[in-house]
Amino acid sequence: MIMASKKMSHCDYRTLRDRDTRAQADEIKAEKAKRRTKKLLFMLGMLIVFTACMGLIYFKAIISSTQMKINHMSSEMREIEQENSRLEGQLIKAGNIERIKMEASVLGMAAPTSDQVCYIALSTNEEDQDGPSLKVAPTSVVN
Repeated sequence: MIMASKKMSHCDYRTLRDRDTRAQADEIKAEKAKRRTKKLLFMLGMLIVFTACMGLIYFKAIISSTQMKINHMSSEMREIEQENSRLEGQLIKAGNIERIKMEASVLGMAAPTSDQVCYIALSTNEEDQDGPSLKVAPTSVVN
């Protein structure tokens, strides 16, 4: 058997070495691209988490501010309700007919006599276009 020996030339080794080097370089570039992509995804994820946290803090601040306003308005409402109750009591007390008669007598007022009373009759005639007419009943008025 005759074997043909094929000797590789120096150029062939260089070509193989260049191919291996290029393949390794491509693998390194691909690995770097993967790492860069992972870093970018991590940074993007962290940015999303940070933004979400800041949003939560912002909404918590709004809720706290609104709660403070509600507390302040509730306090004002209680004060106004107390004042309203006090004023209703004064109104009931002031509207009492016995109290009014007593205050009038203290001021020197008295019930009018029959000759001091003047009645006004209002006409409800629908034919009258100018509105109701006033008629004064004849009574004597004492000064």
